[in-house]
Amino acid sequence: SGFNFGMDINGTSETDVLATILVDDCDISVGTGDNAVSQPINAANALFLTVRNSTLSGNSVPGGAVKNDHAIYTLAIRGVLIHNNWIRNHGNSAIKLLQGGFSAPSCPTIQNYTSWTIDHNRIEGSRMAIAVYSFCALVMPTIVFSNNQISDISDIYFGDYAAVYVQSNCQSNMVDVLSSGNTFTNLGLGGIVLASQIEGDTACTATTAQGTISNFTSTGDTFVNWSLTAAGTFPAINSAGQNLIHASVSNLNADSATGNAALNLAAFASVN
Repeated sequence: SGFNFGMDINGTSETDVLATILVDDCDISVGTGDNAVSQPINAANALFLTVRNSTLSGNSVPGGAVKNDHAIYTLAIRGVLIHNNWIRNHGNSAIKLLQGGFSAPSCPTIQNYTSWTIDHNRIEGSRMAIAVYSFCALVMPTIVFSNNQISDISDIYFGDYAAVYVQSNCQSNMVDVLSSGNTFTNLGLGGIVLASQIEGDTACTATTAQGTISNFTSTGDTFVNWSLTAAGTFPAINSAGQNLIHASVSNLNADSATGNAALNLAAFASVN
């Protein structure tokens, strides 16, 4: 019960930040009762976080009770590299990255975000794989998902849409969201969703603004068996909202035993 973390590493505020956080070659395991919050890595307010060559385990199992929470949870980390990890058995999104402005009294204004990269990881047996969020009027220059193996993602909550959830809120702008060489296997819902939404948080004073995703590119991604809990409902790559500008998909490999559609990019203004 309560909040329990393997590592809890934080700067004190949006303006008083740590320079660098490095987690390398660690084996961190957490376990809780039902619906409790516990995660191997909890980090906030830093210029850069690297998590590499590590095993991050929870005690949730696909189809069972929701236990612990995320493997990696970050708030207001300007640059992130998550590389070559084995991440398994988490009751929420295995990796959750949020810009500042989430549940804050006011919107941050410092535009110093750089890139969030999630590369060459094995993510399995969790409720979701990855969730990333931008807020307020912040710019997120680059988000990269590359060469990850994502399997047995059992989410049954339709509001999540997919194993990888990308949401831009308020007046924020995700400039480039780049996905390449990832393999998705046995997903309860869809594979990737790109969403432009109103920020349901008091920090955003532009109460009707929806966030922007300027460009999404998928190259050589593979999807095998998705939308298993809702046959025919969720595509491998999906889109929702009004400020999605451009999408490009190439060399897509999609094979679904339940006949689900591979693409719904209708929310994007242009597609090639």
